[in-house]
Amino acid sequence: MNFPHPRPADPSETLEVKSIRARSIVLQACRDYLPALTQERGQDAESKAILAALQYGSRPPRHSSDPNPDLLGKLKAALIRQLKHIIELAELDEASLRFYRGLRREVEGAQMADPIGDLLQRICRKAEPLYGKDWLDPDVRLGWAGLHPRNASTDDDPYTATARTQKPEDSASLVRLSVFEKYFGVEAYCSLPLVLTHELVCHVPAVPRKSHPPGVFNEGFMDWAALIYFRQWCSELSPGLGSLTRYHGEKFHDRQRNTAKLRWPRGSAHTLANGVVDWWSEVMGFRYTQEDIQRRLASLAVRVNVVDVDMSVKDALVLALTPHGSQTMAAALDAFLRDPTTSIDPLLDAAGSLSLDDVGDHLLDAAASLALDGVGLPVVDSTANVGADDVLEAKELS
Repeated sequence: MNFPHPRPADPSETLEVKSIRARSIVLQACRDYLPALTQERGQDAESKAILAALQYGSRPPRHSSDPNPDLLGKLKAALIRQLKHIIELAELDEASLRFYRGLRREVEGAQMADPIGDLLQRICRKAEPLYGKDWLDPDVRLGWAGLHPRNASTDDDPYTATARTQKPEDSASLVRLSVFEKYFGVEAYCSLPLVLTHELVCHVPAVPRKSHPPGVFNEGFMDWAALIYFRQWCSELSPGLGSLTRYHGEKFHDRQRNTAKLRWPRGSAHTLANGVVDWWSEVMGFRYTQEDIQRRLASLAVRVNVVDVDMSVKDALVLALTPHGSQTMAAALDAFLRDPTTSIDPLLDAAGSLSLDDVGDHLLDAAASLALDGVGLPVVDSTANVGADDVLEAKELS
């Protein structure tokens, strides 16, 4: 099948977008040097100068009649010039000289490419098997923004890429990837796998197709599932950048999760989902690893995501997603975790019989306090809803 790419560069594409593309090409070409450049040498004057050149070197000429300037060439020239000064004038040890000479070779060799499109292909290849026949190829468009997405200083919050998904009723989803054009550096580039994994796992195939405000299912439980898959996939999404991808993806996620709009849905759903994993790790940890249990629970989110029921039912399912809830819900949850291929109807039926008010004040209060204060779920009875044979086997193995 054909996987989506951002729209190819063309004369009508804005210079701001071309500048973002140029930076992504150079960053990907220099991927082997980025960990040392930003972490080991991140406070060196030389590294700071190179990272600054990455930003100003790709900006469109202010006074030019050329409607299609070579911004990649301009960026490469600025970086090579800066590296030449460092190599020739800075008092460097032999190891540093080798490092900056090697970095210069990578910059010189950078060629026109589409690293963001390649990233999208990799995520699509991972996401499609999760959804099977329900997967819809999205259209993806790269754009730019004149403001930081969280109105923050890039010194404090360098994660300047964001995305949103539009879901027309009668056509494929449209993912709009937007970057704050004035700052698109290593941190933002390495956060793209998490940004796009969230959109493609959570929103591209989601049903109902109309947009909904952030809730504990669509921006909570689904976000938790996307984070589980991101951690599983990240080493394969950006070749050569696995460790930085994981580090900056997690840092970006923490920044976004703590915004006012997302603090409640993500904090509550993440805490409830992690509580289920902890509970089942106690119950069945002798049989499954915690990662196995996380993937089983994440698969529940994926399956519910494409069920055409009212979003209130899905939200109720998340808020009832605890062994402290109704016995019907606890039994259905236990049955699913034992066999993730089983029907999810018992879970939806249990959730559908509840309104958000019926979920119980103790769950809502607990979820709110857990999200805002970081307090763990109460200890659960590890033998609840477990067969006698399983309890006996667990005791014998303990």
